[in-house]
Amino acid sequence: MKKKGYVLDSFALLAYLQAESNGLKVKEVLREALFAKTAVYMSVISLGEVLYITERKLGKETATAILHDILRLPIHFAETTMDRVVSAAHIKARYAMSYADTFVVALAAELKATIITGDPEFKQVEAMVDISWL
Repeated sequence: MKKKGYVLDSFALLAYLQAESNGLKVKEVLREALFAKTAVYMSVISLGEVLYITERKLGKETATAILHDILRLPIHFAETTMDRVVSAAHIKARYAMSYADTFVVALAAELKATIITGDPEFKQVEAMVDISWL
């Protein structure tokens, strides 16, 4: 039986990619996903955040190389559907959080999955979704 799934935000994936100590939890979850013990999801909006942050800091070539590495990870990338846009907009109207992060919340609520993050912005939605803190 599979454990319930996880949704990564950009904070979590960047912690993993930068080999930060709080990225170890992400590494463990990705390892479980590799052996089909859980499922890991990420909004393509969050992927875009990781890419622009990386490009700003390290340049376009490095960001492109990192994208290729990310796409080899056992992560299911969730497209931006009309239902997800509407759900994210509803969340954005109610909470003071970035628009990109509202897609994380919307996806986690839709999938009944746990968000993995270290971003304190998510504290305000703890009653709405499960959060595993880095």
